[in-house]
Amino acid sequence: LSGLLVTSTVVSAVIGLAIQDMLANVAAGLGVQIEKPFAVGDWLLIGSHEGVVTQFNWRTLTLLTRDRHEILVPNSTVAKTEVVNYSRPTTLQRAHTAVGVAYRHPPGVVKAALARAAGSCPEVATEPPVEVLVKSFGDSAIDYDVRFFIRDFSRLLQIIDDVNSRIWYELNRCNLVI
Repeated sequence: LSGLLVTSTVVSAVIGLAIQDMLANVAAGLGVQIEKPFAVGDWLLIGSHEGVVTQFNWRTLTLLTRDRHEILVPNSTVAKTEVVNYSRPTTLQRAHTAVGVAYRHPPGVVKAALARAAGSCPEVATEPPVEVLVKSFGDSAIDYDVRFFIRDFSRLLQIIDDVNSRIWYELNRCNLVI
């Protein structure tokens, strides 16, 4: 009788340990389903993984990255990790780009040119307006932080590319040296 009791206890412990992760994922999945902090189509940053939610079920959350890689994140990880939702409460998100401009150019002139360039991009929101700040004084240039808002976070890299290209052309038109 004692042998049967010990054996059943060991079997129960083994089964319990084997399904522990699955039960944690299911419980976390139910909690997130009830809370609904995100939905399919939202852009999330979970730990070091960023992408759009393509599927969410009782066990995992599926993200599709910018590089078109599919990442399955266990719900227990989602419940324990800080999640940044780039789609809520609004799709309006701030983006940044940095540029260094030679010291000989007055910051007021440079800021106006940088704001014009970023504001001319059709995918940059007009409200709130573009903001340009002096970030630091580097070895050979004043470093500016160009801040602007976008509505389509999935196109972040393309929008930054467009803003940077427009900055280059605008600074050249104004004879400002990068």
